[in-house]
Amino acid sequence: MEHVNLALGAMRFGSQVDKRAAFDLLDRFVDGGGTLIDTANCYAFWSDPDGAGGHSEKVIGEWLAKRPGLRDRVRLSTKAGAQPVGGGEWPANREGLSAAAIKTAAEDSLRRLRTDHVELFWTHMEDRSVSPEETGHALALLVESGTAGRLGASNHPLWRVERARQIARANGWPGYTALQLRHSYLSPRPWAKVPDQTHRFGWVTDEVLDYVAVHPEVALWAYTPLLNGSYTRDDRPLSEAYDHPGTSRRLAVLTDVAAELGVTRNQVVLAWLAGGVPPLTPIVGVSNAAQLDEALAGVALTLPESCARAWTRWPERRRRPHRLSGHDLGSGHAIGAAMIPADVFYAGLFKVAAAAAGFLTDSSGRVLLVKPGYRDHWGWPGGHIDEGESPEAACGRELAEELGLSRQVGRLLVFQWVPPLDDRPIPLVHFLFDCGTVEDGTSVTLQEEELDDYGFFTAEQAASVMPAYLLARLTAAQRARTTGETVYLPAAVAE
Repeated sequence: MEHVNLALGAMRFGSQVDKRAAFDLLDRFVDGGGTLIDTANCYAFWSDPDGAGGHSEKVIGEWLAKRPGLRDRVRLSTKAGAQPVGGGEWPANREGLSAAAIKTAAEDSLRRLRTDHVELFWTHMEDRSVSPEETGHALALLVESGTAGRLGASNHPLWRVERARQIARANGWPGYTALQLRHSYLSPRPWAKVPDQTHRFGWVTDEVLDYVAVHPEVALWAYTPLLNGSYTRDDRPLSEAYDHPGTSRRLAVLTDVAAELGVTRNQVVLAWLAGGVPPLTPIVGVSNAAQLDEALAGVALTLPESCARAWTRWPERRRRPHRLSGHDLGSGHAIGAAMIPADVFYAGLFKVAAAAAGFLTDSSGRVLLVKPGYRDHWGWPGGHIDEGESPEAACGRELAEELGLSRQVGRLLVFQWVPPLDDRPIPLVHFLFDCGTVEDGTSVTLQEEELDDYGFFTAEQAASVMPAYLLARLTAAQRARTTGETVYLPAAVAE
């Protein structure tokens, strides 16, 4: 039977999932072509009255012991570094990644698993109290002794993984060839706290995906791919961190795609992860046979080519639109430690309006002001910046449209942030450029549909026709023109 790209998450075996149920699930997983079983020495210390882990490994070991000959058909994956030791609060009391801790953890895991080796040994979380050389050498010894087939890093910042790999190469040691991080189709808002995620660096990002693509020897495993059942179960709502416009749009598309393919939303997500570029290995924890069968069918599902393109995770492909049966599946961006879909990223950005205006004077230094028909005060010739337009270009365009003047737009004199108003619910960024002197006799053609009048004013005269915040901008522009500086003004009260 062909092996499937799915790791059975055994975190709850021996705690929330009792031994008999765990045995049945393990049997069913192997019968269904599954080979990868993922656990950790600390599972599940938080459910144990004494705060000790090892339950999951122990159940797996007992299952293997009762099935002679099965060990060669499965590949065991376990982790060390997060097991509580001694008193105190976790994570301060975790075992860490010293040479002694790694050796002891590996020996204890093998004893509980009733085996002499594991195919993949992970460092569960980083330990900056120990040098990467000490950790790297201890891990290398596990591989060289046959205790571990490969090494992986879970919940580590990528820069530390790369440093560890460089140290291993320099010393001729085996190094990390796998990463285990959280990833799914939906992403939380940037920087939002996700209640069930305690690892700061435990997210798949664009940087991680690029790293794996450049280093094909590095495998990528994804935990919590189904968001604890939130894709399909009403009793498992998404946390507040996922409350943003991108979530509802992407869920709507996911629902449509699943309906068109005749599968569940979970299965589409798993097919996307397991069959994407680069392919990820989803880790799925289950508590009953139906959940397991759904997961096995999901990773075995081949999405149509159009779907695979549309769901791509690659930034160079994001710039090209893709469609699946008329549905826009979106793409993504990386913020901090989180993989953020493009629609989520842009929907979550702080939105502002932008305007540009020209500061012109006559030969005596008086400032040219205009009186818009839609306002009761005077201001500078200018207007909002169009999409794709630079502030300088907008300033030149507005001078031509409003006054019929073709001017060389000079340097920026004043930059100001203006808070929202009742009739403008988003802030405004205002650029005021030096546009030189209007020579005597210059012809001005007023844009009658927008402007009532124009004129030249001294600062004293302008004070009678402009609000205080605009007068402050005028004074700042005069100073900036004299000193050669660019003035940033604090937020104005009104615009």
